[in-house]
Amino acid sequence: MPLSDVLLELTRAAEVDAEIDPAIEGGIIFTANNKPFIDVIDRIADIGNLRYTFKGGVLRIEIDRPYNRSYKVDQLALARTSTSSMDVSTDVFASVGGDTGGNGSSANIAQNTTTDFYQELVTNIDRMIVTSNPRFAVEDI
Repeated sequence: MPLSDVLLELTRAAEVDAEIDPAIEGGIIFTANNKPFIDVIDRIADIGNLRYTFKGGVLRIEIDRPYNRSYKVDQLALARTSTSSMDVSTDVFASVGGDTGGNGSSANIAQNTTTDFYQELVTNIDRMIVTSNPRFAVEDI
């Protein structure tokens, strides 16, 4: 049975308003016995590579393809670089007994940190897209 017809009949039986993408093609072989409506829709969407939303009593079903969405990110637009250094020097017993043996030690600890929030955000989003959909490569984005 064509997938769009299956979805239409399910929404009629559940008395739910539906918006079904006319580009949905293909068919499925599927059974479900005494399952909640949303569980059945979830399984069909998974099998048919579909995306759905259920809001305000309306089920909207469309082909799961990339789409644009804007998100507000509350973050200052800045890149920050921080550098710190610490020197420690010890020369224990240097003045005792006049012995000038080499018992001193020194250490230098240096740290450089660069923080660019938006570059990290872009990198992480790229990784999520590639991980969630192996058809994409970072170069495609």
